Amino acid sequence: MYFCCPGCDGEFLNDPESFYVKLAEQGTTVESVQQFCPVSGDELPGRDTYVDHVGRRIFFCCPGCDETF
Repeated sequence: MYFCCPGCDGEFLNDPESFYVKLAEQGTTVESVQQFCPVSGDELPGRDTYVDHVGRRIFFCCPGCDETF
C-alpha cells in the first residue's frame, strides 16, 4: 500500500479495518500479498480464485474454498 506522506502509514496501522471499509465504499480493492489459502492453508497455485471482501482481494487455492469463506 502506498501513502501520500510520512505519518499516514502509522495512522493506517493504528486502525486498518476502518481504512479497508472506506476503500470498499469508494470502490477500491486492495490486493492481498498471500502465499497460502486462508481456508485450507495450502500454498496458492495461482491467483485465479478470489473474493473481494470489505476492500480487500482475498485469494484461494480452489473454487470450493472461496465458497466456504
